[in-house]
Amino acid sequence: KKSYNVGHGNAATWNSKTDQIVIADGKTRLFFNADNGNFVKSIDVSTNASGIAYNGAKDQYIQTSGNGTSSGRILDSNFNSLMTFDAGHRLVNQDVAYYGGYIYRIGWGGCDYLREDGDTEDANYCDAYFGEDSNVIYQFDMNGDFVKAFYIAEGFGELEGIDFANGSMYLLFNGKPDYLHYSVYKANLSFRADQE
Repeated sequence: KKSYNVGHGNAATWNSKTDQIVIADGKTRLFFNADNGNFVKSIDVSTNASGIAYNGAKDQYIQTSGNGTSSGRILDSNFNSLMTFDAGHRLVNQDVAYYGGYIYRIGWGGCDYLREDGDTEDANYCDAYFGEDSNVIYQFDMNGDFVKAFYIAEGFGELEGIDFANGSMYLLFNGKPDYLHYSVYKANLSFRADQE
């Protein structure tokens, strides 16, 4: 119903407290009314974001950096940094989501990216069990500590987005049948037992 030129909008999230959509556009955060799409305000912050998520329970934002960096931040409602954490290759690109007290981050390029990053052990494991085109989702606690990885078998395309709603995980893929096509998959959160 409405469009707005946000330049290079890397990521977006919904603030359930204010009912606003927040878009990360470089070092600017743009706020829009979620009901009618009207522009509300913009603020400048110190860092770019390749992923952004909102934790309504604590009125905080979770932001991950792009441009080859590997930092994650937890910020207050005014985007002041409360904590910075480093998770190596796990936070280099693409989307982030918050759900149930955990941060979820997709590893763009999946197994292939692990290999490019020099993570031979994880890459070999990923290749052996899931195929080289598989995608990876990493889970972190709210201290920024790595908890576990979820692997998605090859054949879905490249994983580019993740979000949660009503107890389900939603995943956005591109690349099937080509890079102009996108697919969204809904997944339940009943995972099998951890594997050794």
